[in-house]
Amino acid sequence: MNTRKSLTTIGGLILSCLVIFIVGACSDKNIFTAELPFLSIGTADGEEAPVNIGVPAAGRSEIFSIVSNGAWEVTKYGTSTDWVTVTPEESNINSEITITVAQNKSEQPRKLTLRFAVDGAQVKSLSISQLGYGPSIAVSPKLEEPLAAEGGDITFTVTTNDDAWSYTIESGVDWITEKKKTATTLTLTVAETTGTYPIPPRTANITFSLDDYSTTLEVVALIQEGKELTLEGYQVKRYGTKMWMIENLHETGADNNLGYAFSDPAKTALYGRLYTWNEAMTGISKATNAQNPYTWGSSGTDDAGNPYIMDGTAANSFNIQIQGACPDGWHVPNMNDWYDLVAAIKQEYNIPGNTLSDIANTKEGYIIRTARTTGLLPAPALTTWGFVGAYLRGSSPKSDDGLWNNGDREDGWAFYYGGNVSLGFAAGNYPLYKTLSAEIGFNILPGGRRTSAGTFEHEGQYSYHWTAFRLASDGSKNPLRMTIGSNNANFSNAAANPMDAMCLRCVANY
Repeated sequence: MNTRKSLTTIGGLILSCLVIFIVGACSDKNIFTAELPFLSIGTADGEEAPVNIGVPAAGRSEIFSIVSNGAWEVTKYGTSTDWVTVTPEESNINSEITITVAQNKSEQPRKLTLRFAVDGAQVKSLSISQLGYGPSIAVSPKLEEPLAAEGGDITFTVTTNDDAWSYTIESGVDWITEKKKTATTLTLTVAETTGTYPIPPRTANITFSLDDYSTTLEVVALIQEGKELTLEGYQVKRYGTKMWMIENLHETGADNNLGYAFSDPAKTALYGRLYTWNEAMTGISKATNAQNPYTWGSSGTDDAGNPYIMDGTAANSFNIQIQGACPDGWHVPNMNDWYDLVAAIKQEYNIPGNTLSDIANTKEGYIIRTARTTGLLPAPALTTWGFVGAYLRGSSPKSDDGLWNNGDREDGWAFYYGGNVSLGFAAGNYPLYKTLSAEIGFNILPGGRRTSAGTFEHEGQYSYHWTAFRLASDGSKNPLRMTIGSNNANFSNAAANPMDAMCLRCVANY
């Protein structure tokens, strides 16, 4: 055999096979150009999804688009993974997936990783981080204005990121009760303010909280107005502990004949009606002396249930409460009432004056000259108390279109006093009016009186007011009247004929 020839033949065969293999291989691109696994994740607006996705504690769902060149699947990795769902978790085609993150009710944040694989090969990861739960509760309204003293219902709207909430009413509060509670509202019933007048405002804290988070609170301060005594048809005002009418009585009685009206109805509306002392103390129209049981030395139980003796002493007759012509629950002012009025005004309105020298030098204020057991006997005058009348007076002089006569001064705003050197009062003009009197608001006006003979007199000059007291010192045992005049600043008093008719203020029983 020719060896060289055989080798040549074998080599040719090998070369031919190699050419055939190469040509065949070149016709199959998968051998040299096979594709790598590929997957992209896009957002709803067409952008590439971020590698790290942050989610609030409330959670959320979001749709993403998956584009891949093979079958894909997603796997969750983390300490806990049940709080994230991916739908679908695998597919053989391009598709949309929904990633849903549940609400995080833990105060701690959490994190997991989504790993995407194509044909078994991991090609993409997404990291999902969720904030910890921040429990919150908000309540409205905040009640910037107090609730009415009459009470009623108040509804609160409760906004929270947790369904389980509750509330508590401040311990010891029995005037607030639950009417209705829903998932988002609470209606409370507030009782009417009751008690002894004046009734102060009251406050209770309502605390709202999340059941599972005791430190998350919302406190609402519920304030209810206090209540003050009122009297239909009259303006009233409290001075110290006592409630006074600050206008004169105008009652006509059951027979429409109680007291006396002015001939001009406008004056009656301004000054009120005028009553004899017998009428004032009994409420009987045109009462005679014989019809009035409150004679000197009489005794009994007054309309507030207290014993009295009409003997002119502080112990027995200074505090008598007689309804008479006054409305139910009110009485003719007694000696203590008038004294307490003057004392309360000085304190509450910071009336100046510590000594008579202070008053003489400044022409301001008054002092409380006597004890309550002495009361306004003797009457407050300029040189004993100061300018008491000037602080109780209402209106102004006629020279300024007011009601009071001008007295001895042309402009009517002052009066002339001849002086008292020993007491420190120099001769000169002294004020009849004080600006503060408008704020004090007792508003005494010069309605004058009606005499027992039927004559109306002293309008514009004097204001006379009855007191439930008989005066012993003058021997007549007649009732006492309090007076303010147009020509001095005194708050004078004197015995009066019980058949004269004068103004009447009333005081609420206590």
